[in-house]
Amino acid sequence: MASTMSAGPPLVSLPGEVAGTDDLEALKVQRQEHVEPGSDEALRDICETADTKVPIGDPIPVISSTSAMPAVHEEGTPGSGGLMAMVKVQWSRAKTIVTNLKPYVKAMGMTLFTTFLSLTFIVTITNIDPDSYQPCNDPDTSGCVYLKIYAAGNVDTTQGYFASVQNGHEEIVMMDPLRAFEGTPMWWRGLIDVRAGWTFMTAPALGDVSTYQPPALCPNMTTDAMHRYCERGEMKAEAQNHLLGPGRDVFLGLTTLWCVLRIVHDWLVLQQQRQRAAYTAFAALVMRGAAASTAAYWAFGSTSVFVSVSKTDDCACFYQMPAVQALLTLVSPLLLLKGGYLELFDWLRGVIHGDYLQFQPHRIPHHVELSSGSWVSGHLMVWREAIVPQPRMAVSVYKQLAALYMLLVALWEIASLLFIAPLAPSTLVRAEEVVVKFLDSSSNDTAYATRWLYRLLDWAIYFTAWTSLATVAFFAYTVYQLCNKLLSKKIEKKKAPAAVFVVVFSALFGVVCLCVFSMSVSSPQSGLSHRERMVMKAELRAVGQYVGAAFLSLFAVCAASFSDVELIQALSGHGDSLKKPSEFLKLCEKHPNAVHSMAELKELKDAAQMLQNHLESHGVVEEEGEEEEEEEEGKESNVEDEKEPEIAKKKLNRKIRMETMNEWTSKVDRIWYGKNAD
Repeated sequence: MASTMSAGPPLVSLPGEVAGTDDLEALKVQRQEHVEPGSDEALRDICETADTKVPIGDPIPVISSTSAMPAVHEEGTPGSGGLMAMVKVQWSRAKTIVTNLKPYVKAMGMTLFTTFLSLTFIVTITNIDPDSYQPCNDPDTSGCVYLKIYAAGNVDTTQGYFASVQNGHEEIVMMDPLRAFEGTPMWWRGLIDVRAGWTFMTAPALGDVSTYQPPALCPNMTTDAMHRYCERGEMKAEAQNHLLGPGRDVFLGLTTLWCVLRIVHDWLVLQQQRQRAAYTAFAALVMRGAAASTAAYWAFGSTSVFVSVSKTDDCACFYQMPAVQALLTLVSPLLLLKGGYLELFDWLRGVIHGDYLQFQPHRIPHHVELSSGSWVSGHLMVWREAIVPQPRMAVSVYKQLAALYMLLVALWEIASLLFIAPLAPSTLVRAEEVVVKFLDSSSNDTAYATRWLYRLLDWAIYFTAWTSLATVAFFAYTVYQLCNKLLSKKIEKKKAPAAVFVVVFSALFGVVCLCVFSMSVSSPQSGLSHRERMVMKAELRAVGQYVGAAFLSLFAVCAASFSDVELIQALSGHGDSLKKPSEFLKLCEKHPNAVHSMAELKELKDAAQMLQNHLESHGVVEEEGEEEEEEEEGKESNVEDEKEPEIAKKKLNRKIRMETMNEWTSKVDRIWYGKNAD
């Protein structure tokens, strides 16, 4: 057949030749004569139409007689070779899909797993065994000292004050808002009222302001009989567990939203959508802070009392959770607060250097870990290629993220004042109870090392009231620095009134905080009963602990993140860092890692160094301001005997300075603002 076909005319026109309609008809006839019936070529020729057109200059392809279809056996089924090839292709596609989806599935699985563990601990620790309730019976103590912000069940609010309840005694001992204990100084009472007012501020919005609380002494019962009555198992079984209320449900809901946002964030990072991931990370951070604040406020109830109302009389038995279990209830809120604190700094670094996957055990930008062949496994032991730089975000995004950070700091301080700081005094009262009970126990006389450990804890709890001294030191340092600058005239005249206001404000608050510290280390006044003394002792320490916790929470966030926030603001064009070459070089010295990670910053640094060298070579001082220049111009016009060469030199320097600044502005506009990343 091959020899027969080769004897005929050529089947394909040469390049550049035109195949007309007659030639095509002749070609079809010739091919039908040389093609075996039933072959693939015969089938193709039958399907061809007579009006087939071939573009000018396009050759007609040679159609081979070898079929591209798989060989067919007599049974009509595909051959084993074709089936295996199809299976291999499908298997390769499946492996590719699994490989691409593995990071997404792992991100979701790891996040859900860690969140589930945290929530499981919360649910377990708040299901209190009735037999573990400790009745407020001990006559050698002050009963149960507690603080209740909002009413729950039959436990009434204490309106932010500490109170003492004891089974067998009808009265509740507390600092009433309208009266104080006998002999209490007025300034003590004023500071205690302020602290209680801030603590109680959110109660009307979060629960019932007041409820009926039965007395802790049943009619016709003696104190000893009431103690025995409250020891009964049936009374403990009827205790109202207010930790199972709506506060826990809100916490669980916020934690779930935080979990979902973390998953979405990691998926966006895997999709290399950096800007959307930055906003999602901020939303997850806010949700984590809200969950932590809500958890702290909810777990606050574990340090309070639990009530079991009598079914026959108008009375009730009061209990507390075991101190150790109550402190364990606070573990999850404290871990969330600590995690949120660290996540804030990780978010700021991610904005600067590149975002990271939150489910990973390490905090490395994703574009960096992509250079490791083992990043999906959670370790970076294998490196296969160089790190590819990640493009920066748009300048407007940096500006928005800097504003969001300021909003976050404001929300953090509000949460500290209203939710977190009130938790410190009540928690430390229960912690001190554990320590004191252990030290008073005679069974631990031989545990020498353990007793010293608890004694150190006792001293540490005592010194928590000294944290208010940190506030005093901060305000004193602020006054010293501003006064020094005002006296040396380092502050501009326009800013001097604001500086004076800050000095006066800092001095007043420093004196107030010094009074808080003095009160916190004082002892309760004499002439009080044992229960009143214990309540007064808790109130005195609580003021210092509250002020210290509120200040340290804000100071720790602002001080630790100041450098990163300053860089983000500079990247957004805020401040003087991009206005002068010398200021930009100072910024580069403070943040060398950021310069290394952004090509635009490297280019700007080289330009700034070149312009700065140009100014220094001519002896020109860049920092000379416009006001100083105007003053010098006035002096030049008033001084008649000034030499003309000096005047000419100053004019030349001013010209060089203006030309240099114009050149720097043009470079910033071209390099930084002209290359916004999407």
